[in-house]
Amino acid sequence: MITRAVIAFLLLTATTLAGAQERYQIELILFTQPPLPDAQGELPVKNPPPFPAEIAWPLRQPNTLGVGPEALPSDQHRLTGAANRLRNQPGYQVIWHEAWRQSLRGPASAPTVSLPLELRSLGIEGRIRAYQSRFLHLETDIRLTDPTVWRLHESRRIRPSEVHYLDHPLLGIIVRIDPAPALEEAAEQQSFQ
Repeated sequence: MITRAVIAFLLLTATTLAGAQERYQIELILFTQPPLPDAQGELPVKNPPPFPAEIAWPLRQPNTLGVGPEALPSDQHRLTGAANRLRNQPGYQVIWHEAWRQSLRGPASAPTVSLPLELRSLGIEGRIRAYQSRFLHLETDIRLTDPTVWRLHESRRIRPSEVHYLDHPLLGIIVRIDPAPALEEAAEQQSFQ
């Protein structure tokens, strides 16, 4: 009886510790940019495929109950300076800037975050998924209808704590993924100073 209790405790502790090591803060800026004259490369999509049938959750507002990852307050964003520089550039418009924490799982079980429904009034909808296999990965499927459909569909290997830029003729994404334990430790050190 005691042996079973000890084994159950060890398994629970190992699972909790493993989960704690997998938590990351993901921050993403989605913006529109002026089209380049005579740009070669990507063209509008004539018949984009439907979004996958997987469940995608919008971010929850901080300190609210619900499903899906919880958005972090803006004072915990690390890319605010980059977002402000974009806002000050003619022709650029920051559409969505959010940060959240989540455990990164394998590609088959990683949660998918949907862009807020309010962005549909701008002709933008999409999904974002971060997962960990051997490396960290970010998958995006963002669509801009203006009146043709432009699609930013990319899967990118992400190095932790580095800023990454996903390019497109009309859209752009700046993303950073940091290990959450390091962020939480830094916050604790700041509170003691």
